[in-house]
Amino acid sequence: MAKQPWNRITPNDIPQALQLSVDHGREKKNLSIQRIADLMGVSSQNTLYGWLSSGRMPLMMVPAFEHATGINLITRFLAHGQDKLLVEMPTGKRAQNHDIANLVINANQTFGQLMRFFDGEESAHDVSDALKCLMEDLEKQRRNLDQYKQPELLLGGAS
Repeated sequence: MAKQPWNRITPNDIPQALQLSVDHGREKKNLSIQRIADLMGVSSQNTLYGWLSSGRMPLMMVPAFEHATGINLITRFLAHGQDKLLVEMPTGKRAQNHDIANLVINANQTFGQLMRFFDGEESAHDVSDALKCLMEDLEKQRRNLDQYKQPELLLGGAS
C-alpha cells in the first residue's frame, strides 16, 4: 500500500473518513480492527465493522475512534462541510526545519494545483481541498508565532 499524505487528505463523506482513519491506524500504528475496537472500549469488532460499513458511528464514539486511529478525519469532514478550517492549538513550540520544509512543499504543490486548475487540468474540488489544508497549516504557524514567547505546557502527550 502506498503511503498517503495524511495531512492533505480531506474525505468526501463519513464512510470514506471512517475507512481512511482505519487505513491511517493500520499504516502509522500497525492497528488491526480488533485493536482499534479494544482501544475504543467497544466490546466486539463486529460492532466496529457495522459502523464502518454503514457509516453510522455514534457521535459519542468519534473522539475515541479518532484517538485510537491517530487522525481526526471525521472531525475534518464535519468542519469542512460547514466551511470551517481546523487549526491545531498553538503551543509556542519551536518549529523544526522539516516542519517548515513540509509547509513550503505543501504550498508549492497547492499553487501548482491552482495553476493547473486555471489551465483546465485540475478539478475545483481537489484545489479547494488543497487550499483548505494549506490555510490550516499557515494559520497553525501564525498562531504558533503568537504563542512563541509564552509557550504552554504540552498536556495529553502532544508533541
